[in-house]
Amino acid sequence: MIRRVIQAYEMLSEYSRTEIIERECLDPFDKPECEAFDIFVNEIFCVGKGCPYSCVKQAPHAFSFSSLGTAHATSQGHGEDFEVQRAVGQCPRSCIHYVTPIPKNHPRGAA
Repeated sequence: MIRRVIQAYEMLSEYSRTEIIERECLDPFDKPECEAFDIFVNEIFCVGKGCPYSCVKQAPHAFSFSSLGTAHATSQGHGEDFEVQRAVGQCPRSCIHYVTPIPKNHPRGAA
């Protein structure tokens, strides 16, 4: 059944099978919709309060510790802030990332 769907899609599409696969495997970070000025901390990998390069100490206006002791972003829009850039660059686990803003129609962006 799935093969028939794929074959039908190939016949109706203007792209070949390899072009379809290549289009679906594009990296979304190759062409972001806007500049990434917001920050995200992957708290699963964060060292937390024991980190020698604490982002919370370097940029307390943008980061704080959660109740679990890991860092998280408390405010956004600091993409050009030197302290935030230094915190991102010095994170030993590389768990701080620049991200594009959450769209307003996204469930988390509606708040």
